[in-house]
Amino acid sequence: MVEQYRPPIARRSIELPAGLAGDVPGAHDESLVAAARRELMEETGYAAKELIVLAEGVSTAGLSDEMVTLMLARGLKKNGHGGGDASEKITVHEVPVDEVPEFLRGHSQDGAAIDFKIYAGLYLLQQAIGRL
Repeated sequence: MVEQYRPPIARRSIELPAGLAGDVPGAHDESLVAAARRELMEETGYAAKELIVLAEGVSTAGLSDEMVTLMLARGLKKNGHGGGDASEKITVHEVPVDEVPEFLRGHSQDGAAIDFKIYAGLYLLQQAIGRL
């Protein structure tokens, strides 16, 4: 997971590594998998051998056409420091899956906002474990 200050909510947020596809100059047709690989490396310093789409859905259907795609990154290898690009100050949190709920409770009590996509990701991971 990653943590960074988010000006719209005026506090730190705990999130899954994420980003936009096609927002890099010259790569407007970037695939979701390519964007996920790029963002994972940029934010966490990890490269994934395999990315598996777990689910896709709308985030705020009444306001935006944004689609969110949650992916499982497997075969991770630490290849960099992470931390985001020059405009970001990202802290990487490596937390065992079974300790995530306690980790999130603690950070929430300390004032951090928790991105609900983490809970969706945990659920989807549990569902995928038996079939992957």
